[in-house]
Amino acid sequence: MTVNSMEIPESTVIERLKTLSSEGRKQALRTLVTDYDFLESMTVYGDRKIRDICSKRGIDWDSLSEEERERLVDEMKHESRRP
Repeated sequence: MTVNSMEIPESTVIERLKTLSSEGRKQALRTLVTDYDFLESMTVYGDRKIRDICSKRGIDWDSLSEEERERLVDEMKHESRRP
């Protein structure tokens, strides 16, 4: 049995990945990340947790810009370090 192989530059592979559908990208991640299901569950948990914290503080997470979100999370990290 003959096996054919073809050299494809990594940059080409990366560009092709960007053209995949949402489901195709998820499948690629599952292939590359051994604990994808754990990573996904932690992402869902983190999303719920930050929304809950914001809600308790009267903040609408969805209305924040990316910059505002980053600043808020940074402030929260520093709060947890204060004695």
